[in-house]
Amino acid sequence: MIIETWGELVARLDTALAFARDLGLDTTASRFGSYRTRIATLETIRVEQGDAAAFDQFRADIEPNAVAFSESQELTMVVPFLRSASSARAKKKLQVVLNGPDLPSDEDENSSHARNTMFELNLAARLQRAGLSVDVTGDADLDFTCNGVRWFGECKRPSKIETIEKNMSIACQQLGKRLSGSRLAVRGMLAISISRPLSTKAAYLEYASDDDLRASLKDHVGNMVKIMRERMEGMERCRETRGGLGLLIAQLILPAWNVRRRMPVGIQYSAGTDIGLDDRGDGQRLWDIIKRTFTR
Repeated sequence: MIIETWGELVARLDTALAFARDLGLDTTASRFGSYRTRIATLETIRVEQGDAAAFDQFRADIEPNAVAFSESQELTMVVPFLRSASSARAKKKLQVVLNGPDLPSDEDENSSHARNTMFELNLAARLQRAGLSVDVTGDADLDFTCNGVRWFGECKRPSKIETIEKNMSIACQQLGKRLSGSRLAVRGMLAISISRPLSTKAAYLEYASDDDLRASLKDHVGNMVKIMRERMEGMERCRETRGGLGLLIAQLILPAWNVRRRMPVGIQYSAGTDIGLDDRGDGQRLWDIIKRTFTR
C-alpha cells in the first residue's frame, strides 16, 4: 500500500513532467498540466488555510479533483520504468500517455488508449521493481520471465463494475491465443484496474489509521479478487484458457481522507490470487515477488 500527501505528489509530478519535456514532448496542452494546476492549488489552500479547508475545496469539485490526483499518482509511478528504456521508446510511450480527455467519463474507444497504456506501464514498472525484465513492445501487454516460466500479461480497465466480467473474458481470449502459440512453459496474468468502477461508487475513502485502511482494503479488494476468480470459472473463454492461467491482480488508486489526522492523501493498493489449476503455484510465487514492490 502507498500513502502519499498532496505536497509529495506535486513534487513528483513536476519531476515526471520535466522528464517528458527533456524527451522533447510538449506538456502544456496535456491533461497532466491541468492536473498539476488543480493539485498545486489544493496544496496551497492546505498550507495557508489548513487540511480541512483544502479537503472541502477538493470535495466541491470532486470528480475532476479525484481524477487529477489518482492519474498523476499513476504517472509518477511509471517514470522510473520509462527512464530505463531507450529515449525513443520512452518518448513514444509518454506521448501516448499524455494524451486523452481530462476525465475518464469523456473517453471513447479512440481516446481510451492513453489511460490503457498508462495502466500497462504501471504494471510493467512494478514487475521491474521486482527485478524482472519486462517487454511492453509485443502483442501482449506484458511479456516477462519469472523463475524460468514465461508470462504474458493482459491489463484491463473496466469502466464500471458491470463490465468487469466482459473485460476478464476478453483478456482470457487474448491470453488463450498467446499461450497456445508458445512451445515453452508459459503462464497468463490478468491485471484488472478497479479504480474507475469503484470511484463511481465512492470518489474517495475515509479512514482513521493506516492499519485500519490496510485492513479495510485487504478485506474489500481481496473479496473482489475472490469474486472475480469465481466468476471466471463460469466464463467459457476463461474456462478454455484456465490450464495456462496463473495470476489475477486487482489494482486500486483513489484519494483518501484521514479523519483522525484530518489530512488528505492518495492511496494505492492491489490484491492478487493464484488462478492456476495444476497446483504448481506459479501464480502465488509471482505474486509473492511483486506484492512487496508496491512501494516507491
